[in-house]
This record gives sequence, structure tokens and C-alpha cells, in this order.
Amino acid sequence: MAPSTKLLALICAIASCAAGTAFAARGCGSEGGMGGTGRPVVGQEQNSRPSPSPTGGIGGTGITASAGVVGVVTGFASICVNGSEVHYRTDTPVEVDGRQGAARDLERGQVVRVDATQISAEEYRATRIAVLEALIGPVTQLDPKRRMFWVMGQPVRLMSDAVVALSGNGMPALKSTVRISGLMNARGEVLASRIEGASPKTPAYLMAHITQLDRRVVQLGWVRVELPAGAEKLGLQLGQEVAVRGRWDGEGIVADAYWVDPRVAFANKPKRLSMEGYILECDAPGRYAVNGVELGSSTNITDPAPYVGRRVIVQGELTGRMLKVDGLRPLAVEPTPSEPSKAADRQPTTSPEEQINIRAHCGSRS
Repeated sequence: MAPSTKLLALICAIASCAAGTAFAARGCGSEGGMGGTGRPVVGQEQNSRPSPSPTGGIGGTGITASAGVVGVVTGFASICVNGSEVHYRTDTPVEVDGRQGAARDLERGQVVRVDATQISAEEYRATRIAVLEALIGPVTQLDPKRRMFWVMGQPVRLMSDAVVALSGNGMPALKSTVRISGLMNARGEVLASRIEGASPKTPAYLMAHITQLDRRVVQLGWVRVELPAGAEKLGLQLGQEVAVRGRWDGEGIVADAYWVDPRVAFANKPKRLSMEGYILECDAPGRYAVNGVELGSSTNITDPAPYVGRRVIVQGELTGRMLKVDGLRPLAVEPTPSEPSKAADRQPTTSPEEQINIRAHCGSRS
């Protein structure tokens, strides 16, 4: 069933699902953010998949460049990410948490990494899409007053405009298994843009920055993780982002698979990059990064320093792990966290907004 006219006017997502044919997105570029970023309120999950009519594809622009897009899916027509249309087909390869998926697995509120060809200033044609979940696991603590909960000890802040595919009041039940999409801020909180239930048999999954490191045993965000044998040889660094899949043993994750810097693991070596994320200070003074990509200076872009800790969309030319920024758009200011509640104080890892200040690993400049 197609969404209502009102919903179509609100949504801006990355790419459209259609049987072997590319379709144009509707209304991308005019909306703001989701999950505290200024995106329109969508509330409880609705049937959000239209069945658009074909537009005959894309042509006449004469603009092509390899590109990468990282951001939150905010709706469907084609999907729009970061305010740009991303066209795709039902046979476009899709990966979900490191496993093969399909276009039908794409949902509003998910964070995705897209290998693409840029065909105009605000249009892309996807060649590969990866869904990047933030967390899958059991709920270990609840704080309904602050719309917060903990999954395997990792704090999650449920934003007022998150896509909620749960019954009841929108908060998960204690001990239930959930699947969370969202982005992590410098305080080590996941700002959830989507939440849905999952089978208790689903393997545990976590994507977060390394906040403690001792050979194969690391802390990702707030969760203790034992990596598989051989991981100690990778030269992992504090501040790097790592995704793991494995078994939750009640105290941590015993990982059987892991991915380093998954948000930027593009297959097409993009020349252009559009990313949504939080600007973090690097582990070297005076340097800043989004999603592990350092922000390079540009004559027409303001200094990123005033935006540290803010959620932004950045775009520019990518060389190695340096983004020469030619566009920076700060998204709406998120609510200031309240003081830790007694429920949070009982967590083994307490008061995340006071105890963690993530700095991105930017490496040495050649």
C-alpha cells in the first residue's frame, strides 16, 4: 500500500525498491534530520513502502563519479539519504550486518553505507548497499523517564522521532531482544533512529568506537568484547570504530566475526563522499573527524571546531582517509541530557554522558 500524501511530503530516504527498474525519489532535499536532527516526526512504524510508477530511469545529466553515502534512511520512493536521491534496483546487492540481504530488507530509520555513482549534484545510483545496525541484543536496563535503555550495558537514547516498530509505549521490555539503528555520539550513547524486536536466537551485534584496549579484549562503547584469535595482530587503536557479531554471555560479547571501520568499507573507492555523523575530536590536537574520516580544510567551509559533538552532514572529495570538505550542514540541536537517574547509576557502566569522551583515531598524516 502506498503511504499517504502527507507521509510522502515528509519522507526523504536513500533509494527506491522497484522490480528491476530505477525510480526517482520524491521530495528529497527539503527535509531535515531524524532522531534529534530535525527530520520530520514519524512516530510509530507505519506501512511506508510505496509502489511507485517507473519514471524511465535517469539520463541527460552527463555527470558521473564514484561516490559513497553514509546516513539514515528517512523514507521511501527512491530512498533519500542526507537529502539526496539514491536510486537502486531490486537486484542491487544488499548486505545486512555483514550477511547477504535483499532490497526488501531496507527500512526507514536504518543507517546505510552506499557504494554509488553520483549522476548529479543531488542524485546517486547505488551499486551496493550495506545496512549498518548499531546494536542487536537483550535489554538489560530501562529508564523510561529519560527515554533511555541499555542493551548489553550499552546506553541507547530513543529519540522522540525515531521509527518505532514495537507495540506498547515505544519502549522495549526488559530482557527482550531488540535491533537498534542509530549513530553514536561522543558521550558513547547510541541515538536510536529505529528500534524493532528481534528473535532471542539472533546473534549479538554491536558497532562502536574502541574505548578501552587490551590485545584481544576491547571495550566497544560501553560493552566488553572478546575478539577472535589473531585480532591482536591488526594494530587496533583507541577511537577506531569496530563492528562485532557473536554471543552475549551476560557480561560481554564473545565475537566470532568483526569488521574494522565498517562505515567506510566501500568497495568502489569513492572520489566523493556524503556522510551523516558526529564531529569528533581526533586523537591528535586540532584535527577532527566524522565516522573515522578526517575533515580536511577548505577555503569555503568554516572551521569544524565549533561543531565538535554536533550531528552534521558533510560532503566533499575523498583522498585516502581525508575528506576535503566542500559542504557542512549542522543538523538541529539535540536535547541536552538530563542528570543520570538512579536507574542509570545502577548500571555497571554508569553515567555515560559524564564518563566517556570519544576521540576518533585519525592516524598520522603522510
